[in-house]
Amino acid sequence: MTPFNIPHRAERQDEYIKLALDRNHFQADGHFSEAAAMCLSGRLGSTRLLLTPSASHALELAFFDLEPGDEVIIPTYNFPSAANAVLRGGGTPVFCDIDPRTQNIDPLDAARRITPRTRAICAMHYAGVSCDMDALSRLCTEHNLLLVEDAAHAIGANFKDKALGSIGDCSCISFHATKNIMCGEGGAYIQNSDKIPFELQRMRREKGTNRHSFNPRIEEYYHWVTTGTSHLMPELSAALLMAQLEELDAVIERRITLCTMYDNNLATCFVSGRLTQMEVPNYAKSNGHIFYFLCRDAADKKYIREKMADRDIPCLPHFEPLHLGGMGQQLGYNRGDFPVSENTAERLLRLPIYSSLTDSQLEHICKSLLEVTVR
Repeated sequence: MTPFNIPHRAERQDEYIKLALDRNHFQADGHFSEAAAMCLSGRLGSTRLLLTPSASHALELAFFDLEPGDEVIIPTYNFPSAANAVLRGGGTPVFCDIDPRTQNIDPLDAARRITPRTRAICAMHYAGVSCDMDALSRLCTEHNLLLVEDAAHAIGANFKDKALGSIGDCSCISFHATKNIMCGEGGAYIQNSDKIPFELQRMRREKGTNRHSFNPRIEEYYHWVTTGTSHLMPELSAALLMAQLEELDAVIERRITLCTMYDNNLATCFVSGRLTQMEVPNYAKSNGHIFYFLCRDAADKKYIREKMADRDIPCLPHFEPLHLGGMGQQLGYNRGDFPVSENTAERLLRLPIYSSLTDSQLEHICKSLLEVTVR
């Protein structure tokens, strides 16, 4: 069996975890938490960054103070985290369709969903390939909306010369075990504008208290200041993350090499139209997070997936559009509402890609896929 994913193993991660244990500081905001936050801040050009237990927690911070009736536009071809964050914040997720070239949010369809109640647009960079951030930025400026980047897939990827996660008013990044670099479960909240008070976000992350600025040598107590929750990354997770961050560039370089090898080995399928190749627009610099292709139709996808499974090679679909799930139906959506997203879900398959995937493994995957698609 060829594994679909193997989390990256950084050379110094055992050393850093042991050092964290030796320091006897296991809660958040210790030595490695500060080091990892500084490293990420340097890459993104933002000093307003908070490590969180997951990207989902970061999105919850972004939408913490929505009010009943507030709407947030989200692509339906998506993981549920952003929609959950909007609902937990008190607002309503409003779904829109995607661009069939990139599987990213379609700015034109998003524009059609704007109402006087719209508060924000949440743009998810699918597969580590940037959304059209110029179009989305213009749209949000025109309508005075927050632009939230769901950059869960996108650490190390760019829109033009700007790092993804550094463009929107705020953003999230994921360090889940399936991502390019990871700490098992983990994330980061990044703020790039003053539309949300950052000190308020820091207190919300720390149970609504001002503990981050508390000096026990001067003050008797820290104070409960606002509503909040516990959105803190533990120190052991941060130690693992720091070791992985040190190897991020090498990981991305390897994954881009693997994507190029996939493109070259499968070129005959793409040229013939047997499969549709994933597209990376000129404005985007990918981080190689996902390699996918589109089959001709749902029946073709089922056939390819089953035949590859017979050869012990996982070839996996991805998201069910959010409007098709039970929660989407409760929100009033139906099949047929977003045809591009539904078509993508019916046709998209992903191939294994991770930093330790060998050239010979990739060539075996491609050889098998070429044999399966000749019929």
